[in-house]
Amino acid sequence: MENNTLKRRPIRFRLRRLALLIALATIAIMGVTGLVMMNRIRYVSRKALEERMVSDYRDIVKNRSELTNEWLKKYTKHAFFVADFAHNLLLHPDWYEPHPVYPPQARNGGKYVMQRTLVDKTITFESIKEKVELFGNLEYLMDMIMRSEEGSIVVIYVATPDGFLVGYDSNSDLAVPKPGDTEDYFDFRNRPWYNVPRESGLPYYSDVYEDAFGRGYSVTCSVPFYDANGEFGGVAAIDIIMNEFYSEAVEQIPGELSYSFLIDGKGSLLKPEGEVSSLYAFKDLNYGEIAKILNQDHCTLMTDDGIYYVSDTIRENGWKYCIRIPEAKILEPIADVNKAIASFTITFAAIVLISIIILFFVSKIVSDKITKPIIALDEDVSKISEGDLNHEARVMSNDEVGDLAAKFNEMTGALKRQVEQARGLAQKQERYDAEMDAARRLQEGMMPNRFPAFPGRREFDIYASMKAAREVGGDFYDFVLLDDDHLAFFIGDVGGKGIPAALFMISTKTMLRNRLALPGTPAEILSDVNEELCRNNKEGLFVTVWLGVLTLSSGRLVMANAGHEYPEIKVGGEGYKLYRTASWPPVGSMTGITFENEEVDLMPGDGVYLYTDGVTDMHSAESAERFGSERLTLSLNLDGGWTSERLIRGVSERLEEFMGDAEIDDDITQMCVTYFGVRGV
Repeated sequence: MENNTLKRRPIRFRLRRLALLIALATIAIMGVTGLVMMNRIRYVSRKALEERMVSDYRDIVKNRSELTNEWLKKYTKHAFFVADFAHNLLLHPDWYEPHPVYPPQARNGGKYVMQRTLVDKTITFESIKEKVELFGNLEYLMDMIMRSEEGSIVVIYVATPDGFLVGYDSNSDLAVPKPGDTEDYFDFRNRPWYNVPRESGLPYYSDVYEDAFGRGYSVTCSVPFYDANGEFGGVAAIDIIMNEFYSEAVEQIPGELSYSFLIDGKGSLLKPEGEVSSLYAFKDLNYGEIAKILNQDHCTLMTDDGIYYVSDTIRENGWKYCIRIPEAKILEPIADVNKAIASFTITFAAIVLISIIILFFVSKIVSDKITKPIIALDEDVSKISEGDLNHEARVMSNDEVGDLAAKFNEMTGALKRQVEQARGLAQKQERYDAEMDAARRLQEGMMPNRFPAFPGRREFDIYASMKAAREVGGDFYDFVLLDDDHLAFFIGDVGGKGIPAALFMISTKTMLRNRLALPGTPAEILSDVNEELCRNNKEGLFVTVWLGVLTLSSGRLVMANAGHEYPEIKVGGEGYKLYRTASWPPVGSMTGITFENEEVDLMPGDGVYLYTDGVTDMHSAESAERFGSERLTLSLNLDGGWTSERLIRGVSERLEEFMGDAEIDDDITQMCVTYFGVRGV
């Protein structure tokens, strides 16, 4: 209250009495220093903003390449579903009734139907009729996939070395046999989508091409499949229209000259408007810069024309996701800053000049009195800057310095409130992290983790482990002695993340445990659990499961697979191999699935290794390469004398060596059962 009664004496009147002779040199130095600092601020802010914006675009490119990778991975899985079904047809042809497949007919135009095509006129339909009608049974699966991806997948087909192709297509009227012919002919034997997976045994993505029926720019995903003898049985392929895919996987970057695009293996690119062009068409890129984009997994460069290119590799097929953006767009936010700095510089220079003239008339004696409250205010501000937010400015002068002190006190109070709010947010985050950690511990606690699990049993050795990712997942495993002569064991992976997947995992594992208490084969158990899950599956989740029952007295292993990874089985002491069993859809995905059993006889010393896709899908920190099935098989066979525990620990060590500093983005779950026979070891 006393401060309000003080006589106001503005600083401008005091400054008139301040001596210019003492302050002149100081003001001159401050003026020059201010101008230099302004230019320095302009340079540093420009550089910092440019680096920050480029870093943000790198994150955008990385996130969108991951999104594109997930989309492509979805199509690859569809192709694998068709290939697995085709393999099962060749493995068990007597299980299926002949399903007629006709040549393309004009009346079916616009309708999705199953139709056949021969490579040339040297092949007659009568010579391959039985096999064509066997593959006709793929129609139901192809229809289900087509409906689930309506608008993006346009053709699903299977081509075989027998010289015929069966496909699910809606353009029958455009492929009607020519006059005088009874069949449609198309020689696919020299096409890359057929030859590359046939020779490599791996999935293949074609470069971008224009669809022959005018449906737009397309790309083909194809995977091989094999017959009952392990020989090449053909290729399952899917044609994907890139226009639909692009609109969901790649977004337009705002700006007249800014856009994102995909680059295929030969340098062709697809722009947001659906136009296919070439990377070499960009006039602002030279050949060396193009080589960097095509050959580096992650690339950031700026051309001489001031254009930034930021790219990242899509792991699924080796394509590149790229953003083109002018430097001027990146520096747009700093334009206003530059204007403000220029205006402030002119104003500052004028103030300095005027101050020099005014300070000529200011006296030295009064300057000490004027600087005293400023010094006090500086001390107060220093204490506040050191973190003492409870300290208040003590200056009580009734002038501009007093006003500034009051503003500092207001600012300190606002800052204190913001700190308290930030502390509250941090506490909420800590509680969330604690809840997620508790959920992970609950997930791990659901799995048996005491080994040896059955002390005193010499007929077998069992060990399992699970390394959880950062987010709660849906991997699980379990094993139980059904009686004195039968060991049941299973492993599963829920198609999802987070709390819903964890709860679905608990339900599935509990149902499997309860159902194992009743009589039934693995196939019957999976069928019953599938129906129960489908009955209350409101979230639309599904889970892959592999279930086996081992007869300890004979070594007979009965197993059934609901869409899970193929097991690695060691039979007859020959070493672990990928055992391609019949793979049925995951449980919970649809009702009415009839699973089938498969059997194998284990000898003493043989074993079964089970795992989830977190093992084979693990990628290296240095590249986009996956650990893969081949590297897994090699790891299992490095020492055939290992126990189940040592075998799993050996695989885990090689996984850690392979991944380096990469983060685990999926649970890594493993289980191994070694059979020793009734005499034990």
